[in-house]
Amino acid sequence: MNNIVLLTLISLLFLSCNSCDTITSPRCERDFAFSIPVSLSPALDTFSIGDTIAIELEFPIQMIDEITSDTIDMTTYPFATTINFARLDTILASSANTLVEFVVTQGELEFIPLFGGINITHITYETINSNFVFSCKVVLKSKGLFEFGSGSIKPYHDIYQEIQPSCKTKSVEMKYELLPSGGDDNFDFLAFSPDPQKKNYPNDKFIANSGFVFFVTD
Repeated sequence: MNNIVLLTLISLLFLSCNSCDTITSPRCERDFAFSIPVSLSPALDTFSIGDTIAIELEFPIQMIDEITSDTIDMTTYPFATTINFARLDTILASSANTLVEFVVTQGELEFIPLFGGINITHITYETINSNFVFSCKVVLKSKGLFEFGSGSIKPYHDIYQEIQPSCKTKSVEMKYELLPSGGDDNFDFLAFSPDPQKKNYPNDKFIANSGFVFFVTD
C-alpha cells in the first residue's frame, strides 16, 4: 500500500514538473530578412538643375523571408523607411534633403529633425490592392555631387512582436534594392568625394541601402 502511494506521489510530481517546464520554457527565436525594391528613373551620371528624378517603392504586403522562404504578412509592421539625399563634394558629407524638392504622388513624407540642422525624410506607404506603395518626384535645385539612399530607422525598443507572435524576433534585416532605369548605381563616383569615409565606403552597405551617386550641373 505504501509503495502504491509513493508511486502515485512520484507520478504527480513528474507531471507537475512537466507542466512547469511548458510554462517557463522560452519561446522560439528567429531572424528575418526582407528586400524592398527601389525604382529610380532616370539613372543618369549627370543631371542639370531643374531636372527631376522619379522614385518608387512598391512591394507586396505578403513578403518573402529570405532566410526561410516563408511568406510573412507585414500588414502591421512599422517599416520606418527613409529616403535621403546627401551632398558629397564637401570635406564632410552633409544632408541635402533641403537642396531638393520632393513632390509626393503616392504615400506620405515628413521631415524628422535630428541635430545640427540635419533631417531625415521618413515615408509612409499607401496600401493599394495587395501592395505597399510610395512614389515621388524629386526636383534637383543645386549643383554638386550627390548621393541618394534609403533605409530603415533603427528601433530603440522591441517593435517586432507582430511579425510572428508565436516566436520572438531576434532581428529584422531590411535591404533596399536599387532598380536604376537606364544606368547603374555609379558606386565608383564616391571616389570624387573629399570625405574619406565616403571614399572608403563598403560596397555591400552601399548596395543594401539602394545607393546611387550623381552629379548636378548648371
